[in-house]
Amino acid sequence: MTLIQTTITRSILFTLLFSMPLAPATAAEDDFAEYIIKPRNIIYGADARQFVKRFRQAVQNKDLPALKKMLDQQGKFSFGGHHGIAGFMELWELHTNPEQSAVWKTLAELLDLGGVSKNSKSMIFPYLFTDWPDQYDAFEYGAITGSRVNMRTLPSLDSQVIRQISYEIVKPIRETGVNASPDWQKIQAHDQKTGYVSTRYLRSPIDYRMGFNKGSEGWKMTFFVAGD
Repeated sequence: MTLIQTTITRSILFTLLFSMPLAPATAAEDDFAEYIIKPRNIIYGADARQFVKRFRQAVQNKDLPALKKMLDQQGKFSFGGHHGIAGFMELWELHTNPEQSAVWKTLAELLDLGGVSKNSKSMIFPYLFTDWPDQYDAFEYGAITGSRVNMRTLPSLDSQVIRQISYEIVKPIRETGVNASPDWQKIQAHDQKTGYVSTRYLRSPIDYRMGFNKGSEGWKMTFFVAGD
């Protein structure tokens, strides 16, 4: 199965991760407490920070040879058997026209979100994956990843702003009608207000994430997956 069929757009991923429709907003089970996950980018050690700098440079330059050197030979790159460098190359269709691959944009997004060191030999991007609270179902909730993000009455920049949200956990509401859009997602906030936010600022905790470990050959990417 090719990348185009499985991972090429975040709109497809949104459909997969937020696939369960919500009950009406008046239902008692839709009450949930306010929870804020502030962004973090805390990397321990000069060697780790230097590695991230080189990794970012490789991504910005779409430097495939440099990127391959940073992948673990046994790395896990999907839940469907794409392991190691060969699996990474196949999944992201990097054998032909590598500069056109979606991998560069996806990696850049993770780096921009920020990562967290688990210890001196392990780090994970983005912070949202490591900081997600257990009491919120990862398949049912998402988080706003920006400050003062507008929640609107309709999926349009011309519609009225209901309120602004900063880094809060929210509940996506699946839509299939005229208002369904890959650029907008209907959500419910903790106060039961509903509206639309740009998908640019909404992320599932089990969206793409990547992990790095330091071993005998230095820092390597050991996983880069989405879903569960």
